[in-house]
Amino acid sequence: MKNITQSLLFALAISISSWSFAQVVTTTADDGSPGSLREVIANASGGDTITFDPSISGQQVQVNNGAISIDVGLLGTLTIDGNNSGVDTEIAGTSGNRIFDVTSTLAGTVTMTSVDLVDGTASQGGAIMVSGLTTTLSIVDSSFSNNTATGSASTDGGGALYNDGATVNLTNVSFDSNNATGTSGNGGALMNSNSGSINITNSTFDGNTSQRAGGAIEDNSGIVGDLIITGSTFTNNSTSSNPGNGGAIHLTGEGSSTITSSSFTDNTASNEGGALWNGSGIMTINGTVANITLIEDNIASGNDAVTPGAAGGGGIYNEGGNITINANVTINSNQATGAQSTGGGILSSGGSLTLTDVIVTANESNRAGGGIELNSGSTLTVTNSNLSNNITGVVTGTGAP
Repeated sequence: MKNITQSLLFALAISISSWSFAQVVTTTADDGSPGSLREVIANASGGDTITFDPSISGQQVQVNNGAISIDVGLLGTLTIDGNNSGVDTEIAGTSGNRIFDVTSTLAGTVTMTSVDLVDGTASQGGAIMVSGLTTTLSIVDSSFSNNTATGSASTDGGGALYNDGATVNLTNVSFDSNNATGTSGNGGALMNSNSGSINITNSTFDGNTSQRAGGAIEDNSGIVGDLIITGSTFTNNSTSSNPGNGGAIHLTGEGSSTITSSSFTDNTASNEGGALWNGSGIMTINGTVANITLIEDNIASGNDAVTPGAAGGGGIYNEGGNITINANVTINSNQATGAQSTGGGILSSGGSLTLTDVIVTANESNRAGGGIELNSGSTLTVTNSNLSNNITGVVTGTGAP
């Protein structure tokens, strides 16, 4: 009997150790007191789910004593569930603070659901900095608004989130009015770097801005990283003029990107690529019969006085990589508005451009290539595609057609 009892107690202990427990945030203050978000996260164990007490439903949770650190490698998994009686929990980075630093000493996953992250500020990643090759951050049914990255270097940015080598999954997430304000800041909403991967599904990006490149997203992840976008919407994102490339998305270097069944409308680049800018990497754009990819009413306003025709690409700009555009993609009513701008729909300055069953229509440029402009060294393959009603003007002076 004694042996049986000991065995039962041992089994119970093992069972209890594997359970996950709910940890409850009971105060909106960031003072380290019991029940504060910072204290609850610090005391969490692997597998825990952090929730918010109904008494603070609808109130803003403050983060004003520096970013809250989450070492997911020590925890294994951690979930922050902001659904509080049907209301999302708003968490604010007040007093110039980032909200979360997420990292991993060992493999681990953090999941955030139903949280609205607002007003965070840092040189990189205004709301969240996530790092570590073995770190996974998944965010679902949440939003980022009015977060700011202030760093002035070209490696700075990510107004809402900066990914330094981790895997980030975003599903049903909205990014509104986030900014990279530094002199050479990139990625008004997101910056992906150092072999990181970002997977975006059914999300929206509206009114995000950057100074240098990538009004919504900057990808500088390199040949190992990737950016995958499905069923998402990019509207009214913009870059300023330093130099101002990629109104919605800018891909530096050899990164890989795949865009499927998404829309890009009313985005603006001060120089090149009103919606999309591809460096030396591989960009693939797909659509489906039910959900086309639409690239429409975007503007690139660059004017290269030294090399006429070098700036533009109202919808898409290709610096020298490989862009493949497949069936069920429409590139419509984009404009290259600079005095010497070319490629109202697409400007390819090098590399290869392949179109199959694509519609390119009603795009405009000032100098040349109302629909598509190819500069020296670029190759074009077009199959079963419709290029119609594209318009180019006649510019007098040096470099006029």
